[in-house]
Amino acid sequence: MKIGDLVRLREEVFERHGVSPANPLFDATARMKNAHGIITDKNPHFYFVKWFNCPVYGSEGNLAHNKNELEVISESR
Repeated sequence: MKIGDLVRLREEVFERHGVSPANPLFDATARMKNAHGIITDKNPHFYFVKWFNCPVYGSEGNLAHNKNELEVISESR
């Protein structure tokens, strides 16, 4: 992963945010799968992601995530 890559949260992370088929109060699994963000910065421990269309984070800027929470959708050039 590098700055400029398009990423999304891994499905294993959904449950931590209350997105689960077992939780009828927050039925956003499909919307979470469509949520995406761009890596805007990184340091040795975290990647900072600007989110778009995310029901949990909204369009907040530069939230820190561990590498194991993210998966790359599309790599930057």
